[in-house]
Amino acid sequence: MSTTTTTTTTAASTFSMGAGTFEIDLAALHGAHRAKLAERMQVDAWAVLAGGVQATRDATDHEPLFRQESFFHYLFGVREAGFMGAVHLKTGRSLLFAPRLPEAYAVWMGTIHPPSHFASRYSVDGAHYVDELAAVLKAESPAGSAPPTVYVLHGVNTDSGNTTTPATFEGIEDFPVNRSTGGDGLHHHLVECRLIKTPAEVELMRYVNSVSSRAHVDVMKWAPTAVTAPGGLKEYQLEARFMHFCYHHGGARFMSYTCICGVGDHGAVLHYGHAGAPNDGACTPGQMALLDMGCEYHGYASDITCSYPMGGVFSADQRLIYDAVLASVKAVEEAIRPGVMWPDLHILCETVLVERLQAGGLIKSDTPARELVDLGVAALFMPHGMGHLLGIDTHDVGGYPAHMDNPEDLVPRATRPGLRSLRCGRRLLANMVLTVEPGIYFIEAILRPVVGTSAADVTGSDAHPLAQYLETDRVRALLDSRFGGIRIEDNVVVTETGCENLTDVPREVDDIEAVCAGRQTWAFRNRLPAHNAAD
Repeated sequence: MSTTTTTTTTAASTFSMGAGTFEIDLAALHGAHRAKLAERMQVDAWAVLAGGVQATRDATDHEPLFRQESFFHYLFGVREAGFMGAVHLKTGRSLLFAPRLPEAYAVWMGTIHPPSHFASRYSVDGAHYVDELAAVLKAESPAGSAPPTVYVLHGVNTDSGNTTTPATFEGIEDFPVNRSTGGDGLHHHLVECRLIKTPAEVELMRYVNSVSSRAHVDVMKWAPTAVTAPGGLKEYQLEARFMHFCYHHGGARFMSYTCICGVGDHGAVLHYGHAGAPNDGACTPGQMALLDMGCEYHGYASDITCSYPMGGVFSADQRLIYDAVLASVKAVEEAIRPGVMWPDLHILCETVLVERLQAGGLIKSDTPARELVDLGVAALFMPHGMGHLLGIDTHDVGGYPAHMDNPEDLVPRATRPGLRSLRCGRRLLANMVLTVEPGIYFIEAILRPVVGTSAADVTGSDAHPLAQYLETDRVRALLDSRFGGIRIEDNVVVTETGCENLTDVPREVDDIEAVCAGRQTWAFRNRLPAHNAAD
């Protein structure tokens, strides 16, 4: 079979959504990732990856908006479905393989481009059709030599438990194939590459955080007035305002995850906003709102949570709980630096939360906070992990890898409540990007069995063993009031000496109240690109 002509390009190719949005040098971003993988593996072989395919909704012809498979996006940045790609694991030479499209595509979807178009668009060394992949790889080897070894992606995502589907192609049986899930496999090496962000990745994530931060502040300024307007306000309208801002001002077409807009006791549902609870509750003035929303741009995520009362003025109890969470955020971010174990920071987070709840009269003070953490008292109020890796995926890869270059840099997943939900057990390294997201929640399913419905439920032999450590009347009153929850979530990049907080929103109670009331214009640290109307 004859093959298309390989096209090499040196022209810079970029991606942006237009004036005022962030412009990405695709060769600098994804070319650096391919070079990083080749430098790490240094084997005379080819990595072959399959991009995502266009799905349809069940048995219909409706096509949900396509989003690229994350590993493929990391190496190539291709926006279209149905592609494959290859990277030489010693030289970094890169090839793309485009699908052959039917003539009808030009009528319904637009121009059918030849492979050379994609070589130029994505700054790779050559491009061909998918059905030419085997012939091209054979031709890349010296004449008369055996077909090169092919590495395919095969490994388990430790957050989902799902296994990647290794690439396959017509003629793959002619090649020696490495499908290893171990330390010599492609999956292990790509996970380790994605773990440490390049300067270009950090700059891109700084932009997407800037957009999401501005969107959060826009909602913060708008909601206190909207909630008192005739007809009131629904949670989904908070979501809609955020999404509109991100797309209109930031060019961010995708959200990183389903927006969580929980008001009142909905704020105690950790992943509220799903199809069965679609942010459809009413926003009642005075109730706490927990707004966990973040957009993505060119596949890179932000993940930010703001919590404040509808109406913009904190009650005494709301301020107490909020300040406890904020104290924990500050303690963790102050302690972040290379060499620190992430699980140790989760324990620090829990300890600060318990200390502040002791001071606030919700947890009894006669037992040291650290001891209460080990007993699981903190997990009654914060059952999730303190934070996770962030990147092309919201819960980015690498938190609990099956194989470590240095096993001492990983703490095995814990079994006790709270800590067992932590999504990363690693020692911190410079240029990791993570979330810091402590919270305190009054979750019916967790706290009601402990505090009961009356004082009689916490005495005698049937009392929950942890009830003795709580000021049960106080906790029960907040649970009965449908308090909900408070979470504060920042996105940070680990630096050589500490961390940089990429998130830029009001965090102190006085600042939030001032922004909500229109008394203060929040001064953002980072400017958006020129001509952006949001700046």
